[in-house]
Amino acid sequence: MNTALLIHPDNISIEYLTYAQKLNVEISFILVMTDSSQKMRETIRKRTNGKYVFKDVYKLLADANLPCYFIHSINSKNAIKLLKSTDLLIAGGREIIGAEAIAAPRIGILNSHPSDISKYRGCGNVERAILNKDDYIYVSCHFITSSVDSGPLVYQDRLDYKGMDYHLT
Repeated sequence: MNTALLIHPDNISIEYLTYAQKLNVEISFILVMTDSSQKMRETIRKRTNGKYVFKDVYKLLADANLPCYFIHSINSKNAIKLLKSTDLLIAGGREIIGAEAIAAPRIGILNSHPSDISKYRGCGNVERAILNKDDYIYVSCHFITSSVDSGPLVYQDRLDYKGMDYHLT
């Protein structure tokens, strides 16, 4: 199967690559989002009072020894052309994916989402779960459809975060 991986150059996204390698998922190439990286880093630094330390993502990408394509949008013509060459895209993104991009991979696009998608869609889910005093934080994996965070659920698990350092959650 020809599988691609969509990541942002941050610690969270790079975990997709780490887990894919541990699970022996053969990744054909990596799409790296470049548009929101600096803004996202600043937001995380502020939210964690500087406690969150970023890994050298570019070194990890080089060590992966896979073709990497740097894109500004998953909806760009270049990205869609690459997606049409894949069977499956594993996406950990923060951009709304348009219909043309959704339809491009033969099987579809899998997205992981840091919440119970039946309860929290969109951004800021972990923070909302903590503010609402939920007992658990969830991770959901679903196929992307044209409706945000509402595609068919493939996997879901939960993490009891009580007593954890929220900066590490």
